[in-house]
Amino acid sequence: MKRYISGMFLTVFMLLVLLPVRAEAASIDEVLLDSQGTVTIRSQHAAKEGVSSLQFSLSVESANAEQVKFDFDASNAKISEFRYDKESGKLNIYMAGADALFSENTNSLTVGKIVALDSNGETAVASVSVDSLKYVYGTEASEMGDEGLPKAVQIGTGGNPEPGQPTQQPQGTQEPVQPTQQPSGTQEPVQPTQQPSGTQEPVQPTQQPS
Repeated sequence: MKRYISGMFLTVFMLLVLLPVRAEAASIDEVLLDSQGTVTIRSQHAAKEGVSSLQFSLSVESANAEQVKFDFDASNAKISEFRYDKESGKLNIYMAGADALFSENTNSLTVGKIVALDSNGETAVASVSVDSLKYVYGTEASEMGDEGLPKAVQIGTGGNPEPGQPTQQPQGTQEPVQPTQQPSGTQEPVQPTQQPSGTQEPVQPTQQPS
């Protein structure tokens, strides 16, 4: 009986100890952002579970952000892209691949660096959106769809042509129209059909002189 009671107390004690640990484990995933703009994800379970894809959002606080981009660090992701909505100031980060993003026996992943400059060249303030970190489990990479995503911001594209340009040749390069008739200056002169009057033979008299 004493052993049975002791076993019950031990079981209750272990449950009381494990509950706070599990609660803590559920809240250890976080996105860290330092003063240099470097983004790091810290997780105690991502490496063990082989997380291959993830997404999260950053909030860019600036009165007039002219340039917003994200420079990704080297990783196992096959797809790494960012989407920025200037109106809402949301910068969404996506990483997807078939291999684990977190190295074995590690609890952190350096994603990259956010770069946001306002019109005066001053660094804008950025923060991590609450509850925006999401993991995708699986062995196959899948590209994030465009539905419900903010408009993509292309930086440094320069003068690349827009899709849907006309396929016809520009007017300045069209070949000139070839004339179908020979120019008048090169026409051959009309040959006379009669012998010139100056070359006619003289008329012979028909009577002898008296």
